[in-house]
Amino acid sequence: MEIDLETNQQQIADFIDQIQAQNFNQAKEHFDSLLNDKMSDAAEAEKINVADTIFNGAEDESHDDDSTVDDDLTDDPDEVEILDQEGEVIPDEDED
Repeated sequence: MEIDLETNQQQIADFIDQIQAQNFNQAKEHFDSLLNDKMSDAAEAEKINVADTIFNGAEDESHDDDSTVDDDLTDDPDEVEILDQEGEVIPDEDED
């Protein structure tokens, strides 16, 4: 699974050229192709990881990174803080 960077860069350049030329239908085709290539590469990497886990006893590394999980997530709109551009909390107008 070797990535041809020159081909990938050319596809991205073609995509950008189509957007600049306002040829959005052609740009969509380039975008879809780029996205499909990325998804295929990711699926292939996952297949290799699963096969390695099954046949070689390797540990599953695909879901070990829990650093992005936020245990404090809430669906309660009263607990949501809204931040301004500087990252400061904007006070809720309903609070007294």
